[in-house]
Amino acid sequence: MSSFSMIKKDQQFLVCNSDGVVLAEIHKLHAAPYEKGHAFIYKSKDNASAIHLGIKKGRLLFAQYLLQIESESYTLQDHKAKTLLYFAVSGKINGKQIDVEENWNEHIDLRVAGEKVAILKPYAIRSGANIDIVHEAKNELYLSILALFYFMYQIYKEETAFVEDLIEEALEF
Repeated sequence: MSSFSMIKKDQQFLVCNSDGVVLAEIHKLHAAPYEKGHAFIYKSKDNASAIHLGIKKGRLLFAQYLLQIESESYTLQDHKAKTLLYFAVSGKINGKQIDVEENWNEHIDLRVAGEKVAILKPYAIRSGANIDIVHEAKNELYLSILALFYFMYQIYKEETAFVEDLIEEALEF
């Protein structure tokens, strides 16, 4: 198992290995297919590749996520039955089923073809998270996907808190 951390520094997040070596930077991304402020780019330090993830424009209740890895694009979606209760996204990447779901500990599990390959544990007090990669085969790909989904999870939490507040106010009348 490999462990990594995401640490906020200025206007970016740094992804570091267990020795504190910076492996990648994550920034906000402003691009046409994404909702404003809801897209991020993962830039690896050791190569020129960049991975983009964001919420596609035009959603009503459920989000669609556009993941761009080099020249390939993948669409993932909120799991319609589960996302009303907790964060749950699913789709296919390279022909394999991908599931990104919140568990009962408020951590995020990444499953590929039903196998748990990584877990993201958001920090309770400050911005950032720990990421543990259980499956070593595609370590960098899983790390980048889960690191980017940290931001989608934060957006989900903000939006569900807003909806819960509206419902509470409506019930008080």
